[in-house]
Amino acid sequence: MHDWKALVWGSNLKGSERAVMVALASWAGPSGTVAVTVDAVADRAGMCRRTAQKKLGQLVDRGLITRGFVVA
Repeated sequence: MHDWKALVWGSNLKGSERAVMVALASWAGPSGTVAVTVDAVADRAGMCRRTAQKKLGQLVDRGLITRGFVVA
Protein backbone atom coordinates (compact mmCIF):
# COMPACT_ATOMS: atom_id res chain seq x y z
CA MET A 1 0.00 0.00 0.00
CA HIS A 2 1.30 3.42 -0.95
CA ASP A 3 1.01 6.09 1.72
CA TRP A 4 0.14 9.19 -0.30
CA LYS A 5 -0.59 11.28 2.79
CA ALA A 6 2.90 10.75 4.16
CA LEU A 7 4.40 11.39 0.74
CA VAL A 8 2.54 14.66 0.25
CA TRP A 9 2.52 16.11 3.75
CA GLY A 10 5.84 14.67 4.87
CA SER A 11 7.75 16.16 1.96
CA ASN A 12 9.20 19.56 1.25
CA LEU A 13 6.91 20.04 -1.75
CA LYS A 14 5.69 23.57 -2.30
CA GLY A 15 3.17 25.31 -4.51
CA SER A 16 2.34 23.69 -7.82
CA GLU A 17 4.21 20.45 -7.12
CA ARG A 18 2.24 19.96 -3.92
CA ALA A 19 -1.03 20.77 -5.74
CA VAL A 20 -0.26 18.08 -8.34
CA MET A 21 0.61 15.52 -5.64
CA VAL A 22 -2.61 16.31 -3.75
CA ALA A 23 -4.56 15.87 -7.00
CA LEU A 24 -2.86 12.52 -7.67
CA ALA A 25 -3.43 11.39 -4.09
CA SER A 26 -7.14 12.11 -4.42
CA TRP A 27 -7.39 9.43 -7.14
CA ALA A 28 -4.97 6.88 -5.70
CA GLY A 29 -6.23 3.38 -5.12
CA PRO A 30 -5.07 1.04 -2.34
CA SER A 31 -1.98 0.07 -4.34
CA GLY A 32 -1.03 3.70 -4.89
CA THR A 33 -1.75 3.46 -8.60
CA VAL A 34 -3.33 6.44 -10.33
CA ALA A 35 -4.77 6.31 -13.85
CA VAL A 36 -5.70 9.83 -14.87
CA THR A 37 -5.15 12.27 -17.72
CA VAL A 38 -2.92 15.32 -17.57
CA ASP A 39 -6.01 17.43 -18.25
CA ALA A 40 -7.74 15.98 -15.18
CA VAL A 41 -4.67 16.65 -13.02
CA ALA A 42 -4.48 20.21 -14.33
CA ASP A 43 -8.15 20.81 -13.62
CA ARG A 44 -8.07 19.40 -10.08
CA ALA A 45 -4.78 21.17 -9.26
CA GLY A 46 -6.07 24.48 -10.64
CA MET A 47 -3.46 25.04 -13.32
CA CYS A 48 -3.07 24.91 -17.08
CA ARG A 49 -2.27 21.66 -18.86
CA ARG A 50 1.30 22.70 -19.69
CA THR A 51 2.09 23.53 -16.05
CA ALA A 52 0.68 20.18 -14.95
CA GLN A 53 2.89 18.42 -17.53
CA LYS A 54 5.94 20.30 -16.30
CA LYS A 55 5.21 19.57 -12.62
CA LEU A 56 4.54 15.88 -13.32
CA GLY A 57 7.88 15.71 -15.11
CA GLN A 58 9.63 17.35 -12.16
CA LEU A 59 8.04 14.88 -9.75
CA VAL A 60 9.24 12.00 -11.95
CA ASP A 61 12.74 13.51 -12.08
CA ARG A 62 12.79 13.74 -8.28
CA GLY A 63 11.77 10.09 -7.99
CA LEU A 64 8.52 10.88 -6.17
CA ILE A 65 6.30 9.32 -8.84
CA THR A 66 6.78 7.05 -11.83
CA ARG A 67 5.03 7.21 -15.14
CA GLY A 68 3.39 4.24 -16.75
CA PHE A 69 1.85 3.88 -20.14
CA VAL A 70 -1.21 1.91 -21.18
CA VAL A 71 -1.66 0.88 -24.78
CA ALA A 72 -5.30 0.51 -25.72
